Amino acid sequence: MLSSFETGAVEAIGRLLDDFEKSVSEELEDLIRVQRQLCLEDAKLNILSTTDAVNLTVTQQQRRISRTMAPRIQEFMEDAYSKAVKEPGGHGSYRRRKDRIREFLEIEENRNEMFEGGAKVIMDRLDEVAVAVGNALYESVGTALAQKIEVNLSVLWEVVLDDPAQVRARKNMAEVAAGVSDQVSLWLEAAWHQYECPEQDDELTDEDFGFDDELRDEDFDVGSDSDYS
Repeated sequence: MLSSFETGAVEAIGRLLDDFEKSVSEELEDLIRVQRQLCLEDAKLNILSTTDAVNLTVTQQQRRISRTMAPRIQEFMEDAYSKAVKEPGGHGSYRRRKDRIREFLEIEENRNEMFEGGAKVIMDRLDEVAVAVGNALYESVGTALAQKIEVNLSVLWEVVLDDPAQVRARKNMAEVAAGVSDQVSLWLEAAWHQYECPEQDDELTDEDFGFDDELRDEDFDVGSDSDYS
């Protein structure tokens, strides 16, 4: 029943992996081929086991639906059965009983009511089966398998590339991150200072830092230019 789903799901996953393989750098081509094959094997095993379980469940539910229909029909036919068993015994009694049941079924209203009632029972049960199958497929393929494929592909990000361009890119990114961190720290410090001293004049003076106006360069041991040559 789910053979078309199995084929379509494997093909869809294969196309996604093909697109992913085309997007990686040349340094990862060999590794992505290995991981792609692992992902496909996991997908086939997962989908096969899932469809087998779903088919078994559907078969069991079909039998359950059939067993549910029998009591419903028996209940509806109860009046006809009662009339049939009241027929006197003896020669021709079996035929007369069949006639009573046939007469009941020949009434269109009775047939329609029995069909509609039975159809409603079947459709309600089929809706339950469809929801259960959808949930099972989503949980197994849409969640568990997706996470497994993600784990298989995650090893690509664990490889440290020594390509010069990659090294430069990482270095530049680290510098940018450090600059952003420093700038954020300055903003936070300024905001905190403004919070602590809301009425202070915006123009800071030496007094704000506890500096003495009489201090001269000679008061600081900064060394001569020759010390840094």
